Amino acid sequence: FDGIKAGCQTYEQTNQCSTLCTNSGRYCLMDPDSINGGVTGVDVVEESVRRLCIWDEYGKDGMGLEWWLYVEEFLYRCNDKHFTNEECIKDAMSAAGVSPSRIQACMEDSGGFEGNVENKIVESELAQKEATGVIVLPSFYVNKTPLRGAFTTAETFEAICAAFPDSSQPAVCKTCRYCRDVLECIKTEECAESLVEEPSNSVSTPVFVTSLVGLTVCLACIGIIQWQRSQRQMRAQIRGIMAEYQQVDATMKVETVGFDEDE
Repeated sequence: FDGIKAGCQTYEQTNQCSTLCTNSGRYCLMDPDSINGGVTGVDVVEESVRRLCIWDEYGKDGMGLEWWLYVEEFLYRCNDKHFTNEECIKDAMSAAGVSPSRIQACMEDSGGFEGNVENKIVESELAQKEATGVIVLPSFYVNKTPLRGAFTTAETFEAICAAFPDSSQPAVCKTCRYCRDVLECIKTEECAESLVEEPSNSVSTPVFVTSLVGLTVCLACIGIIQWQRSQRQMRAQIRGIMAEYQQVDATMKVETVGFDEDE
């Protein structure tokens, strides 16, 4: 957070929030364990800038595989007792294929962490924090939409997969979507136990043939019934028309009016 706005920088431009802030009280983070714990807010600020530098150097493709590998290596090697151990951090970067010298140069070029000096990377992050309305840390966004509540592996995975259209979802989303152990499924790309029984996408040949024959018979019966009905209606109409006319006897005489028969 912004240490100046929080009052961690004095009028004499000195840091009055101790190990929470860098750059004479400009940039601060709450202590992740306790005031007397091993990892301080200063340590987290520096590690955050390091990871942002790794992303700037290796994340131009939008994937940043080296960033992910570094975070994984750091958590495995340095996350607890060796959080600030320079050798451990260098080993984690080397294992992830990250150049320690390039990242160190990036961190120094950003402005560093000593004295009342602006750090370009942290200033940019604070500006984005204000623009997006981030209130609490950590915050998680998917397509610029914040996730609320406690972050679990399953809920985070579901949110990321839901951001993809169905036609372009990664295979891992389809494989692990209904898996009981999502994290293990993501690692192995195999679901050992599904929460739901997924519907079958295929129909057996006997079922298909039987259904087709049944449908054909039904349509034929409907056609015959309709034809018989139309025939009955036609015969009834003809009988009605014939009933309106009287049959004329061919031998009937027609009387003349006003003339004698001899004439």
